[in-house]
Amino acid sequence: MPYGIIVNVLGVFLGGMLGGTIGDKIPQRVKESLTLISAFASMAIGILLTVKIHAMGAVCLALLLGTLIGELLHLEDHVKSGFSRLNVRLMGAAAPDETYMSMFLAVLVLCCTSGTGIFGALNQGMTGDSSVLLAKAILDFFTIMVFATTLGRFCAIIAIPQAIIFLLLFFCAKAIYPVMTDAMIGNFSGVGGVISVITCFRVAKIKDMRLINVLPAMLLVFPITALWDLLPF
Repeated sequence: MPYGIIVNVLGVFLGGMLGGTIGDKIPQRVKESLTLISAFASMAIGILLTVKIHAMGAVCLALLLGTLIGELLHLEDHVKSGFSRLNVRLMGAAAPDETYMSMFLAVLVLCCTSGTGIFGALNQGMTGDSSVLLAKAILDFFTIMVFATTLGRFCAIIAIPQAIIFLLLFFCAKAIYPVMTDAMIGNFSGVGGVISVITCFRVAKIKDMRLINVLPAMLLVFPITALWDLLPF
């Protein structure tokens, strides 16, 4: 039973609902401060994850090729359009502006595709250990609550793609995990770390890079690492 995933998803949902409910009661300066703290916490996690990189060349190649694929396929535009229509349908309001969707997608990536979450889902599926996801649930609850004070209760919808992604990984774990080497896991963490740093830049409004377009790198890093390890150096 994927207890860790259930707790993590519930944490995101409840955090989104709570933050959206109390958002009007929190001063704007407090919202801005909390958002920046969440952004820099994301950077700290990203830096910690990049320490685990096994081969920097493989990570850089995965990031470059993954971003190229994402840009050519316009992944962020498609995801943004889908969630924008969903926001209009569920919230009964006008289509959200570019700033809103930019922040929302950054939180989506932070909760659904972090290296910690993906590793935690795989690890629970393979070993039954839910400790990683339980720790992430606490972090996600407060993170989503902070952002929901600005973005509203629509943030709670992030629990749905998170549940889908983590459950797929959980049930595929027995097939995926045995073929993953330490180098693959380390480089995967490195890619996740770079994405966390990019998320920080976006949330802190330093540089608004198309974050979703980088995500294919998280898949490419596995075959690239396997090929990299065959090189005679």
